[in-house]
Amino acid sequence: LISFSISANVSEDVTPMVRSVDVRVMARSDDAEEFVSGSVSLTSSDLELMKDGSSLQRAVGMRWTSITIPPGSIILKAYINFTVDETGSNPLNIRFYGEASNNAPTFGRSSKNISLRPKTSTFVRWANVPAWTIIGQVHQTPDISSLIQEVVNRSGWTRGNSLVVIVTNDSVNVGPRTAESYNGAPAKAPLLHIEYVEGP
Repeated sequence: LISFSISANVSEDVTPMVRSVDVRVMARSDDAEEFVSGSVSLTSSDLELMKDGSSLQRAVGMRWTSITIPPGSIILKAYINFTVDETGSNPLNIRFYGEASNNAPTFGRSSKNISLRPKTSTFVRWANVPAWTIIGQVHQTPDISSLIQEVVNRSGWTRGNSLVVIVTNDSVNVGPRTAESYNGAPAKAPLLHIEYVEGP
């Protein structure tokens, strides 16, 4: 009697798949500037961070729609690409917040429509923003994945919802840095890039 056994080593690749989304601001009212007075502009041909001529900006808001990230996802990396509309090299320090909302609405003209929106507890500081010296050049922000994660972690977040990022001053250094807006050049409007892994 001959007996034998067969053993099989079965391995399965369980490496999570990294996915990404790239979406631009896609409407006239989805990027906006708020001045210190509280007035909001929805029609500017560019976005000034954080000074328009002699007028200081309190906040700049950008909204991206149809974010196809499902609830429970892990955000690995995220950033915004700005395209230079005007050169600038004066010192600038700014902060990025997410809007603490399940499905952020577009901007309106009501006073302080950007600054009064609920913000994420997390923010990302961009200190000593490099000079923007070449019109048309693209500049990438620091990683803002922590903001996106806080929004996606909300109990009411659903795939396809809209997301807002709010920019504010971080110091007396107000630049500006001037980026293309949807109104000025739709194909060069702020672009949001997110890399993520879907949750269980």
